[in-house]
Amino acid sequence: MKPPHVPPTPKEVLSGNERQLNRPDGEYEMEPVTGNAAVKLSGKVKILKVPLVDNSGRLDASGLEAREIIFFGKIDGNAVVKLSAPGGAVRFNGPVEGSATLEVSAPNGNVTFVEPSARAVGKDGSKIDGGAKVTITAKDVNFRGDLRGGARVVVTLTRDGSLKFQEVGGGAWLHYKKADPGDPDPKLSAGAITEGGKVMRID
Repeated sequence: MKPPHVPPTPKEVLSGNERQLNRPDGEYEMEPVTGNAAVKLSGKVKILKVPLVDNSGRLDASGLEAREIIFFGKIDGNAVVKLSAPGGAVRFNGPVEGSATLEVSAPNGNVTFVEPSARAVGKDGSKIDGGAKVTITAKDVNFRGDLRGGARVVVTLTRDGSLKFQEVGGGAWLHYKKADPGDPDPKLSAGAITEGGKVMRID
């Protein structure tokens, strides 16, 4: 009797510009993506950890199936970051600023900018500032850090979604909409809108 066929375990590629992960129950921690470095991730991972992406660094994880993504540091300069965590969780512990571009696709998941800002004591927290452009699709989005400067943020909320923010000011704007026009209205927990900040529902 022939033994049952066991498909080979997909190989991992953990270095270079294009990396293939096969860690559906494990984690992968990247090095900083800086200078002109460009890294593309695909495959599966339970937890992806990223220290920072800055200067002209590019991180494209839009083809990676991740259950949780954690950023420990900043996204800055002309950095471009693309993330995918459908039904999962994405956490930002540092700021998004400069002319950075951030795209997060986490339908039915949650996205949190974890660290509060405290301008009085010079604490950036998880602020979004400068000319940063941020696009997020998720069920629940929570901006504990401030949105300031010329930041432009667009949030698309999936069914039964919610949006929370602490402060939108300094000319920043936050637009939000439903993923499906037929969905119930999302829950909005609004903070302060100051110094020319704008918050607008656009659906």
